[in-house]
Amino acid sequence: PVIQIYDPADYSIVCVGDTLQVTASVSSSVPIDYIKIALLSENYVQMCPPVTIYPQSESYSLNVEYIISNTNLESGTYYLKVDAANEYAASSRYVRLTVSAIPRESRSLIVYCYEQADDVVQVYKMDSLLQYSLFKQLPDDFGGGAVNSRDQLIYSMGLYEGNLYMLNATDGSVFNQIDAVIDLPFPYFESISFTNDLLLVGYYDGRIQGYFGNGNLKFMYSVDNCRLHHARFDGTYLLSVLEYYTGGFFFTGAIYEASGLLKDMVYGEYNVFDLFRVSGNDVVMFCNAGTQPTVRTLDTYTMVITHLKNLPAGEIKGVAQIDSDRYLISHTDGLFVYSFDGNAYTEIGSASQSGQIQFDATNNLIYMCGGKDINAFAYPSGNWIGTVTMPDSVRDIEILYNR
Repeated sequence: PVIQIYDPADYSIVCVGDTLQVTASVSSSVPIDYIKIALLSENYVQMCPPVTIYPQSESYSLNVEYIISNTNLESGTYYLKVDAANEYAASSRYVRLTVSAIPRESRSLIVYCYEQADDVVQVYKMDSLLQYSLFKQLPDDFGGGAVNSRDQLIYSMGLYEGNLYMLNATDGSVFNQIDAVIDLPFPYFESISFTNDLLLVGYYDGRIQGYFGNGNLKFMYSVDNCRLHHARFDGTYLLSVLEYYTGGFFFTGAIYEASGLLKDMVYGEYNVFDLFRVSGNDVVMFCNAGTQPTVRTLDTYTMVITHLKNLPAGEIKGVAQIDSDRYLISHTDGLFVYSFDGNAYTEIGSASQSGQIQFDATNNLIYMCGGKDINAFAYPSGNWIGTVTMPDSVRDIEILYNR
């Protein structure tokens, strides 16, 4: 078939949510079986649902609406693709579009509170003014939380007895859940994280499960004699902190997400607090070893770990990524910003507190939790904004965005 696209024009500027009027002509020497319209990424991955027409004629004048419906699209260049096929052959034409994304906004800080004596998990939503309200109450214990802004889901994972709940971020209804199998004195769950549209769940018995954003199981792997203590998915590897099954020994590993094959794992006499893909083969690692925290890098090609920088004596309590170069570090000696490119850190503000932190990229706020308190700081000054005391001990904090 021969395809000619009249509208939209090449390099048209559009926005997420726009309705495009697609006009084109298709001709063929035999009846056309179908014509399909779809939006593709620069890597030719379909980003919006297709519109398909079945002409069953030798020529067809196309005049249809196509909605850029994917609210999670980032700004950039995309391709509007028109396919046509008959019983003998198929052909395609493309139009390049410059798409503007919906501005990213933080909706709330998700605060997980738990007291062992109460045996109830309280999940709160907090705004940038440090005003909070109870969002959901869940039975049993707590092991960790995560959020999925793309699908607007909030995850709460138990430890020994609590289930893993996937909650609708709007009304708190249970979208899906994984029930814990109680086998005291051993925990059931080990870890949870959501990165690059993949929910990763580690189990105490060594299983590693990956879930799509909609809650459907994508894979189940395991690493011999190890359990998944912490992980981040970088698009290729599960960048992992693996604990030896007897406990006390930790390895840094790279697991191929597509197959579950362990590329390699490296032992170090330090605890990897967190790790992030920077670029190329580089992974930055923030580590504690006694009272000497360090920054190291893992090369996922050679699987060699290199020491980069000593931080001030003390302990890392929290790390949050600002961008691929800069990382916020909550340290027992203050708040620091570390630059990977410059391999240097600077202290911001004069924080006397330390604890788990999250960075609100849209409001330029730093949230820190410790005990029952949540502190807010301005970025990049590090100036303290305020403190709120929650009803119970804060066990985890996560930021929910609009997409």
